[in-house]
Amino acid sequence: MYRGIGGTSGEKGKYWTPNMEWARQFTQSGRDQEIKQAFIKTSDIYTLDDLPYAGDSDAVEEAVRIAKNKGFKAVRLDEGDNEPNSIYVFDEIALKSQHYLSGVQPIYVSKDLLVYKGNPSERHSKPRKSYVSKRIYKSIKPGLSKL
Repeated sequence: MYRGIGGTSGEKGKYWTPNMEWARQFTQSGRDQEIKQAFIKTSDIYTLDDLPYAGDSDAVEEAVRIAKNKGFKAVRLDEGDNEPNSIYVFDEIALKSQHYLSGVQPIYVSKDLLVYKGNPSERHSKPRKSYVSKRIYKSIKPGLSKL
């Protein structure tokens, strides 16, 4: 899921969308750096047969009340004709990073082609270093942020 930050949209808001381009409309400049990404289990999202309209605060509040009572952490909402649905996340604990959901430990690659297993910024863990071939580096380089 995506959330545009900046402009009219704050960083701590509750509205998310599965559509990155829709989220871009709520940024200041439209840059990727202004789009947050998070993941939520579909089983945590309450989806009614007739989705409440996101612009109707009473309908949203009622859907959230029902969803909370049923143990959900978010509600799927209708944004109107020809617009992607949004997800109103009222329990932020449900938002996770991709690594958390997949159980895969993140790998960080430095410019000198060292691979760090685990998060090197964590205070109590010492990353293990190992070299990676240039072929492997080229295959993962597109997914890396600028170092």
